[in-house]
Amino acid sequence: MVEPQLSQKAVEGFAQAALYDQHRPSYPDEAVTALLEAAKLIGLDAASLVDLAAGTGKFTEALAARPERFRTLAVEPHAQMREQLARKNLDDVTVAEGYSTAIPAASETIDAVFVAQAFHWFANRESLHEIHRVLKPLGVLGLIWNAEDCTSWPHFFFSLPNRPFNHHHMFIAAAHTINSISSTLFHLFPSLSF
Repeated sequence: MVEPQLSQKAVEGFAQAALYDQHRPSYPDEAVTALLEAAKLIGLDAASLVDLAAGTGKFTEALAARPERFRTLAVEPHAQMREQLARKNLDDVTVAEGYSTAIPAASETIDAVFVAQAFHWFANRESLHEIHRVLKPLGVLGLIWNAEDCTSWPHFFFSLPNRPFNHHHMFIAAAHTINSISSTLFHLFPSLSF
């Protein structure tokens, strides 16, 4: 097995983790709630979650603030990003080094794996297989992205530092469908890359 490595683009691009954390928008409560509802986690106390490619913890913070007191494993391969997240000392959050192909969790122990704003870094068969490995049989993979609101062009062009991120795209997949999704997706599009 090849040892996982962080791409040089990511190493360099995220080196200024404190600035990234200061300027990257978070996720509004209604978007987080909608994703958790789709994942059937609302009211499920102490569910085991993975925030994969957690970065500086924008989505991790939203999970930690929930009344369910989720037990979240925040997995991040980039040392500076991980250190920035660890400094936040979030309740019920364990920050760990890991990769999409090497998640530091036992097989079938996780209720949901979430990826916020980062799936394009590892949208590949190996990562989907690893996510499937850690999920419980009824677990889910949830993806969420912030999307800029470009419909209001004067606001967009004249307020770039404070640009609006009021659209959120989400995707949920049940654990038992992940291998099917992987096989179908990469069979239909063998050269798929992001």
